[in-house]
Amino acid sequence: MTGREWWNGRWTLALAALATAVPLLWPRIPPLADVPGHMASYHVSTALYHSAALQRFFDFHWQLIGNLGVDLGVVPVSALVGVELATKLLVLAIPVLTALGLLLIAREAHDRLPATALAALPLVYNHPFIFGFINYSLSAALALLGLALWLRWPAGRRPLVRAATFAGVAAVVWLAHAIGWVMLGAMCGAAELAARRAGGATWPRALIGTVVTCLSLLAPVVLIALGPHADHSSSEGWLAWHDLARGGIEMLRDRWLGWDLGSTAVLLALVAAALVRLGGLRLASPAIWPALALAALFLLTPLQINGAMFVNTRIAPYALALAIVAIDASALSSSRRAALALAAGLFCAGRLLGNTVSFGLYDASYTRELAALDHLPRGAAVLTLTEMPCRKWYKKWGEHRLEHLAGMATVRRDAFVNVLWDIKGLHLLSNRMDKAGWFRSDPSEFVSSVEHCPFYGTPRSALAGAPLGMFTHLWLIGVPPGQRPHDPRFQPVWAQGDSILYRIETGGVQ
Repeated sequence: MTGREWWNGRWTLALAALATAVPLLWPRIPPLADVPGHMASYHVSTALYHSAALQRFFDFHWQLIGNLGVDLGVVPVSALVGVELATKLLVLAIPVLTALGLLLIAREAHDRLPATALAALPLVYNHPFIFGFINYSLSAALALLGLALWLRWPAGRRPLVRAATFAGVAAVVWLAHAIGWVMLGAMCGAAELAARRAGGATWPRALIGTVVTCLSLLAPVVLIALGPHADHSSSEGWLAWHDLARGGIEMLRDRWLGWDLGSTAVLLALVAAALVRLGGLRLASPAIWPALALAALFLLTPLQINGAMFVNTRIAPYALALAIVAIDASALSSSRRAALALAAGLFCAGRLLGNTVSFGLYDASYTRELAALDHLPRGAAVLTLTEMPCRKWYKKWGEHRLEHLAGMATVRRDAFVNVLWDIKGLHLLSNRMDKAGWFRSDPSEFVSSVEHCPFYGTPRSALAGAPLGMFTHLWLIGVPPGQRPHDPRFQPVWAQGDSILYRIETGGVQ
């Protein structure tokens, strides 16, 4: 009986969602690759008018763009607890909101939590989130919550209030990130079409009714018209099957190749079993249609749009998560459902434990590297070169996530570093270091000690072309000692392992 199913209680739902926060509790800085860079932008946005050093290096202008999710939250929260803790708290909320959205969708689709629902929760730590796409991840979480509300609120009930509500929901999701808004429209449109077809409407009537009902989700078009416009639009990577396959394989990518790939295989096998109705499992339409809509977006969206990278591969984990919560196990006996729910819970716990250990190890490496900041004066201009592995993607599965760690020099020392983004229309932060040329922003920090690497130059070639007069310090992160410069202009002030911080004797911001 449903009342005896331990996984169906409200406390189970709440505790399961909260449990997804555990991997992020210990690290002071969320060990998600892009987060230190984002945190630097947040610091500039809140401290620019109080810091002469930041004013020398940066400009920051608030604009109405579809990429403001965490930025908007950091401002009020940082006034209470500071930028670092504010960022951590907001990032920590993302997996909780994502898990809550998935579980609420499952309840609406099945009138209860299906036995497999907990197996979907490890996907909150998907590779796009671990990569540090936190605005996007927040928007995806909000889109899932929006879908849960859409399923709960039928179109015929108080239609004007419903339309106004979802216009507001769409606007909030778009402000967090535009891709989340596209996902919201696709998911709700698919769910509405499925509901109308299930209600007996013909395909033409169902399509027309769906379009009319979903018009409220177009409210952000007004915001787009009011906001800034890019000088030009671009897209790349349409139907790039290699990248699509890689996006599917990497959905749970964290640290350990075998563990992550094996876990992904388990989830795909679970959905495949339901697809062919193996062992009494089947896919329930209220949730599977939105999953199919996201799968179509994943396949048909390009890899890059207007400077935003990995657009299509961001969507894949959410399509799989929705497919898992769409699985109906009601045909199984109560004992088999209980066994399946226990297996799903153990799988979830195992993945979260693995993420917790992994994040703890990354946190330790962050602490070691950031000891350099104790030797960096406030207001320094730092040329950063970070060693990147030059080998096939699957051979560098558990990368060090140090790509943008130097952004913490901005957060803690009001310093300039060349690891921050500066793309018009996509980011609010810009810098004043035009004379630094290529070395004014990301990705100028990436180097490889491997000669003739097709992706990166060597540390020595980078230094040969760098305008050293624009910088006061040189910070090599993960660069082997054999690749360090032998130049009297570079005076070491800190070193540990493969990282070293130099003072540039002839440097200085010009």
